[in-house]
Amino acid sequence: MKEKCKIRQENITLIQNCLKKSAFLEGMFVNKRKVLRIRPFRIAAIGLGMLTLFLLAQFPQKMVSIENQQKQLSLASEKYFAEQSRHNQLNDELETISTPDFIERTARRDQNYCWYGEVVYKVSNLSELMTPEEFAVYGQE
Repeated sequence: MKEKCKIRQENITLIQNCLKKSAFLEGMFVNKRKVLRIRPFRIAAIGLGMLTLFLLAQFPQKMVSIENQQKQLSLASEKYFAEQSRHNQLNDELETISTPDFIERTARRDQNYCWYGEVVYKVSNLSELMTPEEFAVYGQE
């Protein structure tokens, strides 16, 4: 009987130990209803994540737009330098046109102006005089 009591007591202690362990484990794994707390850091992290995804989706479109703008900028700079050189040429031409010597030369050549006391000679058959005459050379046909 003592043996039976001893076995029973061992069984009881074993069961009690098992119950203690199971109660401990139950406390760890029991689904307790947790209160959902909204934390500012979580909101900021979610917002930054969504912003990042949005920007990554827009990046290829922006890249194409940037490449087009760079092409337009290079074309515009080429046009600008071409027009700048044309502007410089026109300024040089304007400086030479506005000199008194150029005005006098142009007036004499185009308008047949002359100074007092000068005589202007006009050659009317100048084109005939400028054509070379052909001479017949003996022995050559």
